[in-house]
Amino acid sequence: MKNVWVFIILGIMGLTLLITLYSHTYPIAAVELKISRDKAITLSRRYLEGLGYDLKNYTPTAIFYKTDKQALYLQSVLGVEKTNEFVRKDNFFWCWSVRWFKELEKEEFSVGIDPGTGNIVHYQHKILDEIEGASLNSDGARAIAQEFLIMMGFNLEEWNLVDASQEKQKNRIDHSFEWEKNDFQIGEAPLRVYVNVLGDRVGGFWRYFKVPEKFQRQYQKKLSYGYVLGLLSSLFTILIYLLCFINLFIFLRRNAFFWQFAFYTTVILSIGYLFEFFNSLPLIWFDYETTMSKTMFFNIHFLSTVISTLLLSLMVFLFGSVGHSLSLSAGVDRLPIINAFRNKNFSLTDTWRIFIGYLMAFFFLGFVTLFYFLGIKYFGVWMPMDSRYSNMLGTYLPFLNPFTVGLTASVSEEFMFRLFAISFFKKYFKKDFIAILVPAIIWAFSHSTYEVFPPYVRGIELTLVGIVLGYLFLKFGLETVMIIHYVIDAVWVGIPLLESKVFYYQLSGIIVIFSALIPFFFTFLFKRQS
Repeated sequence: MKNVWVFIILGIMGLTLLITLYSHTYPIAAVELKISRDKAITLSRRYLEGLGYDLKNYTPTAIFYKTDKQALYLQSVLGVEKTNEFVRKDNFFWCWSVRWFKELEKEEFSVGIDPGTGNIVHYQHKILDEIEGASLNSDGARAIAQEFLIMMGFNLEEWNLVDASQEKQKNRIDHSFEWEKNDFQIGEAPLRVYVNVLGDRVGGFWRYFKVPEKFQRQYQKKLSYGYVLGLLSSLFTILIYLLCFINLFIFLRRNAFFWQFAFYTTVILSIGYLFEFFNSLPLIWFDYETTMSKTMFFNIHFLSTVISTLLLSLMVFLFGSVGHSLSLSAGVDRLPIINAFRNKNFSLTDTWRIFIGYLMAFFFLGFVTLFYFLGIKYFGVWMPMDSRYSNMLGTYLPFLNPFTVGLTASVSEEFMFRLFAISFFKKYFKKDFIAILVPAIIWAFSHSTYEVFPPYVRGIELTLVGIVLGYLFLKFGLETVMIIHYVIDAVWVGIPLLESKVFYYQLSGIIVIFSALIPFFFTFLFKRQS
């Protein structure tokens, strides 16, 4: 294959840029992950039992929780480096949130665990309003709240009471108190701690920065521009759906409808999507509404997943089959690697199609990093800081989530915007540039709801990526761009897992990285078949 060395150079350049600029580009929160999900549940149990509660018959579940708006405000005032200095000393923005609940009962507990230290960062106990309890006056309830804060390590001389209220329940009186830290304020946001007392027992506490409403409104206003761009992209995406349906009927009438490849791909994708539902059950149970039975809750979510799986499968099958039929009607098959395997004539050229997928994935990883590095440094681009970690950690098998997400994104998006859309525009407009550019723009701006500012920056970035993907699709086929898409997603998700201090998550990260090598391993299978 000619000019392979160009792709090798691009791949090496991309990896170099990624490694060199990664830490200087992306505003990553300094959150260490030393506590696993199971350990967080154990620590929360120990804490609640220490408060005197019996957790028999309670069901635990946990998510990786974040209070990002507070961290965003600190970032806007202090910058990333100084915000991370604060997070290293006292992290309550990103934590494990462990919930303990009973079926059909309101009483439940929630405990926040710092993933780096295991410290308790928030606590909440919910009970029925009708439960009997003490009817203390404000001073008596305040004494209980203060004793609790001292137990949690607070020096009350550093805090000033700024708010107190009470609520008369049927059989008790509940109290709420807020303290503000003396001489400590970041921008216009003071640091506060909230405690509520249910009768004569503490019902919860948490710390927070009281972020100015003006900042929150301005931030939502910025996000709204991205939503508008995303909606405009959605309108054009609907048009792509209509065009696909029209072409479906055309090919059915002509008896030129090729569905086999799309069907088998859809089956594989659907199985993976359903597996991910069961893998994510711990996250689903965190949102369990105790007014219904567990069986009812599970059935609702399972049926919802089945419906969404069917809709996704229909979409993938539609674009895959019609897109494949379009390319064949033009006398070009965009599935060269699959056809080589099917016809048992796998060659060195097909091997290079796979390797080019990897090389260009590395290039894009570096290109996007350089794009935002320059944007942040010279063009006022702003990215909110976030933890590397997500709710993926709360699943049974963390490595399965990126595999499913990567597979779903690479198949569905490449089927729609490359296999179908490019084939359609190429057939009817006869211009490669138009066929590549139009789907690239629609695909790119569908990502405008990401929290990157100005909102159109994400659209510009992905339009450039989409143009190159379109060129690679026309030159090398669908499999190459699917490999690119999948490998990029796997690397982005795998890196944080590898950086954790928990062996199970490190092992999951290794599995994710190895899953990115699946297409590479297929080259040996193809060669043996040939």
